[in-house]
Amino acid sequence: LLALPGFPALASVNGDVTINSNPALGSVAGFPALVTIAGSLTLTNDVALGSVAGFVALDAVGGGLAISNNFALQSVAGLLGIDTVGGDLTVTNNFLLGTANAEALRDAIGVADIGGTITLSGNL
Repeated sequence: LLALPGFPALASVNGDVTINSNPALGSVAGFPALVTIAGSLTLTNDVALGSVAGFVALDAVGGGLAISNNFALQSVAGLLGIDTVGGDLTVTNNFLLGTANAEALRDAIGVADIGGTITLSGNL
């Protein structure tokens, strides 16, 4: 799997969205209309993932938001429209993602609008 382009009309998910262990996945561009995820959003172990720009319409995650072990990820700009995370916010071990980018995501959401623990560590 090199890209995930295929869900242009999907506006909500009543469960979790998990994108995990796709070693060749370079971008997630397939969710331009996705506004809400009732469960968690997990982006982990996608070592070639460089972009999450496909989530630009996303504004609410009912569960946790986890972005970990994506070694090529340099920006989380596609997630900066999120207003609420009902669970934990975890941004860890993304070796090319600057700490300032992880902090910008936290600040864009707002600490008061994150329902669980905030963990930002192991990033550039």
